[in-house]
Amino acid sequence: EFDGSEDAAATLANDTEYGLAAYVYSKDLDKARRVAMRIKAGQVGINNWSLAKAPMKCPWIGAKGSGFGYHSGFDGWRQFSVPKSLVFDSPDLVPKHVDGTPVRKE
Repeated sequence: EFDGSEDAAATLANDTEYGLAAYVYSKDLDKARRVAMRIKAGQVGINNWSLAKAPMKCPWIGAKGSGFGYHSGFDGWRQFSVPKSLVFDSPDLVPKHVDGTPVRKE
C-alpha cells in the first residue's frame, strides 16, 4: 500500500522488471529530484510527461529489461568507439589525428 513517502514511491516505481522511463510529479521539486534519482529507469521525467523535450545531448538508456546500450549523447557515441594507444619510438615522428592533422605539442 502506498503511504505517500519517498521510500514507498521509489519502491513501487522499481517493482518491475522494466525501466525504460518513469515519471515523477510533485510541487516539491527537491523531493521529486530525490525520488527520481532512486528510480531505476533510463529516463525520468519530472512534472513532464514528454521526454521528447530532453536535449539531444541526453543519452537514451534502458534499465533492467528495457534495453541494451545507449543512444544519443556522448555515452551513445562512446559505445561505438574503441580507444587505441599509439606509441612512437622516434621523437621525429609527428603523431596525427585520425583525419591526418598533426597533434599539437604543448
